[in-house]
Amino acid sequence: MSNITGRGLSSSSTRSSSRSKGTRLYGERRLLGFPAEKIYSVVAGVDRYHSFVPWCKRSVVTRRSDSALVAELVIGFPPLVGESYTSRVSLFRPHLVTAVCEDMQLFEHLKTVWKFAPVSEESSCVVDFAVSFKFRSGAHAFISK
Repeated sequence: MSNITGRGLSSSSTRSSSRSKGTRLYGERRLLGFPAEKIYSVVAGVDRYHSFVPWCKRSVVTRRSDSALVAELVIGFPPLVGESYTSRVSLFRPHLVTAVCEDMQLFEHLKTVWKFAPVSEESSCVVDFAVSFKFRSGAHAFISK
C-alpha cells in the first residue's frame, strides 16, 4: 500500500484504539482517492504483505480459492526474531476482507476486518479497518506497543 498511501488521503479520518486486559483494539476510517477495487486488491494480496506491512517479514499463501485463502505470516519486532502464525482470510470482492489467526500459538486472538465502499464518483472509496488482538506472551505485547 506504500505507493497508494501517499496519494489521495482525505483530511477527514477517524481513529480509535483501546486496551483491555492485554487485548488491543484499533479502528480507522479513511477516504482514499482510489477506486474500492484497487484498494481491495492491495489488501487481498496477502502474498505481498512482507513488502509493505510493518513488522511483516514473510507472507506466503499456502491455499487459495476465489473466496478464501490461508497464509503463513512471519512478524518480527526487534530485538526478537520472527514469529510465525497462520491466517485464514475470507474474500468478498470488492467490499470486504476478513482475517483470523488459526493456530493460536503467538496470539490468543487476532482478527482484522477491512471494508471498502465506493463514493459517488467511484474513483474514491471509504475504507474502514479494524483489528483486535492479544499476544500470548507479555514480551511480545510489550515490544509491540
